[in-house]
Amino acid sequence: MMVRLRIVGDGERDAATLPPLLRTLLPHKFQDESTPWPVRLHAGQRKVRGYALKGYGRKLYYVLRSARSAGVDGVAACVDADKDRNRERLKQMIEAREADRSELPSLPTALGEARPHNEAWLLDDPAAVRKGLCLPKDTEVPAVSRVAYPKAELERLHNASPRADERPLDVWRDIATHVQIERSNHREDTGFQAFADEINRELAPLFGNAG
Repeated sequence: MMVRLRIVGDGERDAATLPPLLRTLLPHKFQDESTPWPVRLHAGQRKVRGYALKGYGRKLYYVLRSARSAGVDGVAACVDADKDRNRERLKQMIEAREADRSELPSLPTALGEARPHNEAWLLDDPAAVRKGLCLPKDTEVPAVSRVAYPKAELERLHNASPRADERPLDVWRDIATHVQIERSNHREDTGFQAFADEINRELAPLFGNAG
């Protein structure tokens, strides 16, 4: 049977880009189902065997329980850092994964933090941006390290491209399809390398020796 992965992110944008990004990192076929972070959870903490889960920790804990109930084989969950000045979201997620594993057998779960947001992972591969936007090979794509807001830069390039009349989500999805982490020169700074390492450690073993 094909491996089933539940991919969790911030709304439509991540739903469009995270699955193709995972396919560039996992050289295997898998069935994916994308879902946004749950929003209707009561405020406060949830205590689990000494862990006081809050914020995105509570959300991930709920996601993992829901994924198990659905028979999902693994989870990939990502957050943005631009609205998280204290960088708490990833810490909360890691703690929730540990809390979940203190109660039940481990469900393979890869956690990521995009810095400052998901578009940085796209912009950091200029070749993928040119291909996705149908731009000439000599089109300058600014280094992500010199851009304060990668999303705005991608929107500028999109508006000046032959695909300007197409939905950004469709274009972003195509860019993500062409991303190669080896071409991402700032992958350590954007969090893409750390996410790839998580995927390799947590999800790649699900495929065994599959090609």
